[in-house]
Amino acid sequence: MIIAAKNGDKDETVGEICDLLYHTLVMMVDCGITVEDVEGLLAKRAEKAGNLKKFHKVDKNS
Repeated sequence: MIIAAKNGDKDETVGEICDLLYHTLVMMVDCGITVEDVEGLLAKRAEKAGNLKKFHKVDKNS
């Protein structure tokens, strides 16, 4: 996928992304992982990222 993207080939990149998503979904089913499991973790990470952005606010005047 990365190589296709670096080569600038949109159609090949789309195909590689499809392969990645397909195999990810197959693995999720095999492991008993739901989309909701993934969404829950992404939501927690977004909260942390939001806190870090506030915590690391830079004062450009100093």
